[in-house]
Amino acid sequence: MKKTLITVALLGVAIGLGAPFVNGILMEKTIRGAFNDINTQYSASGVGYSLEITEYNRNFFTSDITWKVNLGSLKTVYGMEEIVLRDHAKHGYTGVTSSTNLEENSWFATFVDDKLQGQNPLAITTSYSFLGDITTVISFDTFSIAVEKENLNVNSGRYSITTDGELEDFIVRGDWQGMRIEDKMVMGHMRLNADMRMLSSFLWDGSIDFAIDEVSITEQQNRLNMLDLQAQYSADVDSAKNLLSTTSSFSLKKLNTTATTIDGAAATFTMRNIDAAAYENFMKLYTRTMSKTLAGVAALEDTPEERQKMLEKQMGNIVIQLIGAMENMLTENLELEISDVLVTLQNDQISGEIRGDITLRLLKDMTLMQFAPVAGQPDLALDILSLNSNISLPAGFAAKVPMLTTPLYPGMQTGLFVQHDNTLRHTAQTKDNQLLLNGKEVNLQR
Repeated sequence: MKKTLITVALLGVAIGLGAPFVNGILMEKTIRGAFNDINTQYSASGVGYSLEITEYNRNFFTSDITWKVNLGSLKTVYGMEEIVLRDHAKHGYTGVTSSTNLEENSWFATFVDDKLQGQNPLAITTSYSFLGDITTVISFDTFSIAVEKENLNVNSGRYSITTDGELEDFIVRGDWQGMRIEDKMVMGHMRLNADMRMLSSFLWDGSIDFAIDEVSITEQQNRLNMLDLQAQYSADVDSAKNLLSTTSSFSLKKLNTTATTIDGAAATFTMRNIDAAAYENFMKLYTRTMSKTLAGVAALEDTPEERQKMLEKQMGNIVIQLIGAMENMLTENLELEISDVLVTLQNDQISGEIRGDITLRLLKDMTLMQFAPVAGQPDLALDILSLNSNISLPAGFAAKVPMLTTPLYPGMQTGLFVQHDNTLRHTAQTKDNQLLLNGKEVNLQR
């Protein structure tokens, strides 16, 4: 019995002592697998990037890895061939912790030496757990640099990215104290939270929240001050129906410009029932085409003006290529909704609230050419689109924009808005093959 206990104890000690070595092996397997997955995603998306491990030295308690980001066809855009990173990892008993530096890149070393007096504020650490999760923390201390005779003061920040071994689920947490150029620009405390699941290179499911306390810009006689800006984005993929729906919303507490004061604003934009496959194809075509075009233009040995002209010419061709891909998303029940609009104006000429909700839905599959006959026969729109809108404006807009209350089309019995006391009101809906504007039918027959 005693010998058995001693054997078990010695076995436990051996396993414990060997844990760092085993974790080092698991880390290498995780890294090589992750690089292969990322390169596959980059190839599918057409962004032109790739990751490459150039050196991997694994020891018992430590590992040293050199790897690089190859910028591919976009190297001329960024002005560099690649980004080199060196990792030094320590194998622990429950996982591995690695630190990363960029000091082998001449552009980074020069920046630190010339602009920051040799003090590198950046720290990158990555933790690999024995369960397979990977957490990377990017943090930087406060620093100041001179930018065109102005002092840019950058405050500290910290961003963490956690993902699983399959690189499918991502949790991002970011907190940055902002930056300032004295008397010209202030960017306040900024926060970012994201919980996303990657279904493909362009198809994600989850949510992102962003907030910034203040943005203030003063330039000569012009000024802009924005307080408490918040934005949210969510994506929901119905895999069974192959449909994507997205919602984007924003709000701000106050906006002051040289000419306008807004005491609060908010709005939500929702797209429902997007054909997920068509969306992926559109994004893939757009990314590949833009990457190729930008790389080609940047490689030209011409003046910046000539490059700009070439880019404008290429953009026309890109738009033509993208039209076909975009048309594939014009499917039945595709819906756009603008909701919860609330803007509070406080100006000498116009004061009051702007409120509104608009919903527009496709009743059948369409192409862009199929919309063309609507210009000559407006009543055809009733077979194509469903509309429901409700908007109110301060009455002061009537004097500023008389067209709002004036019938603009022979079949209209009212203007787009009608005045009720101190408010301009608008309602519109399609119902029983009719368009009702402010409760009265619009005659669309010509």
